[in-house]
Amino acid sequence: MFDLIRLGLTLHDARRQKKMTQEEAAEIIDVSVETIRNIEHGDTSPNIATVFALCDIYGLYEYEIWRYYKRDHAVDERLREMKVLHSNIIIERVLR
Repeated sequence: MFDLIRLGLTLHDARRQKKMTQEEAAEIIDVSVETIRNIEHGDTSPNIATVFALCDIYGLYEYEIWRYYKRDHAVDERLREMKVLHSNIIIERVLR
């Protein structure tokens, strides 16, 4: 999950530094202007492919965007449960 406001501000500033309009950015990466606007305003959780495409045209490195990622503890817990389940299945197969 991203801090959408900070992500949007970063992408907005990067676009402006490139002297690019929202319309131009939208056309280059083949999304609607509304999508660009919503991302920049922090109104939507963007598709990660869209974020990376914007990074590419704005000249941002992807690591600059990941600093706005916030860990979701519920997802982390579910991943741990899945790892344990997967490990138990492997152990059961070995013991058969």
